Amino acid sequence: MGSRAQHGPRRHRPAARAGPGPSDRVIIKSRYSAFYDTSLDEALTELDRDQLLICGVYAHIGVLATALDAFSRDIQPFVIGDAVADLSSHHHAMALNYLASCCSRILPTAQVTTALRPRPILAP
Repeated sequence: MGSRAQHGPRRHRPAARAGPGPSDRVIIKSRYSAFYDTSLDEALTELDRDQLLICGVYAHIGVLATALDAFSRDIQPFVIGDAVADLSSHHHAMALNYLASCCSRILPTAQVTTALRPRPILAP
């Protein structure tokens, strides 16, 4: 029997490493901004952080609202441009252009992962 062509998007389970680890804090949002009625602001304060990496779905809604809210709280938002999705390419481009023009730096995943990679400690 020959192989059958697959039609439509492939469905895969996310890699286990893509989920939160045992010591990761999970914040569940119920509104567009991840700051609204959550402990995100308190968590960032507790961790002494003033920068936030943002990725996710609906760039022109939740990502945009969260970045604007972060900026309004003196938290620097960095949106991972190729790690956000939207309903259309138009919405995606509009959101990233707006974010870049007023409140956020747009970065690619490769640049973020390189910047976050642990560096070896060199002995003197």
